[in-house]
Amino acid sequence: MSMDDETDSRYTTGDIAKLTGVSVRTVQYYDAKGLLIPNEISDGGRRLYGTAEVERMRVILFLKGLGFKLEQIRSILSDERPERVLVDLLDQQTASLQSGIAEQKQRLDDCLQLRKALTVSASDLVSSTLTDMATVMNTTTTHSLRTTYLVMLAITLPATLLQIACLVIGVMTDVWWPLPVAVLLAIALTVAAMKYYRSRVQYLCPACHETFQPGMREFVFAAHTPKTRKLTCPHCGHRGYCMELRSESF
Repeated sequence: MSMDDETDSRYTTGDIAKLTGVSVRTVQYYDAKGLLIPNEISDGGRRLYGTAEVERMRVILFLKGLGFKLEQIRSILSDERPERVLVDLLDQQTASLQSGIAEQKQRLDDCLQLRKALTVSASDLVSSTLTDMATVMNTTTTHSLRTTYLVMLAITLPATLLQIACLVIGVMTDVWWPLPVAVLLAIALTVAAMKYYRSRVQYLCPACHETFQPGMREFVFAAHTPKTRKLTCPHCGHRGYCMELRSESF
């Protein structure tokens, strides 16, 4: 194709998309933003572009790929000598990228130093501690206490509701004898639930790393958190908060 042919060429939005390797929507987007202006609109309303616009689209995509914003691209293309603006912006972009590389390198160095420190610290861990960690991880994944909690709820919830119902009946009818019966039933069910719960858990002593089941009295009255209970280890005599695990027999 001669130079004259190239000058007289007309490209549709689809043609430019194919020539530059982008979607038609991308070409339409830059057209809508005023960065790519057609030099002719046909009688049928088709937007037609020349060879200069194809090259302009390639420049837009090149600058966009470098990370320039649309306003920066617009300022380059609208300048009388865009190459001068391009040089300035490329210098600015180069400095920005170099700063980013330096920052990323610093982060990498920090990660490597922390990794080295953790490796050194890990060598000081005793095998019993690692065993405890494995036990806890195994417990939290494959030995969930969810079923135990649900059973306890099924035991104690009806007793609580029964007490409330008897209290309401007493207030409304002045008949109070069902209330003490409900209280006694609730106490019996609570004791049953506590025994059921105790039989399905064990505790890990943080001092000797042995597991054990406490006596019923100590279990009931011990201070506790959702995952620990303050107990006395029968193996070493240590008293403190012990982690709760599901009993291996269940």
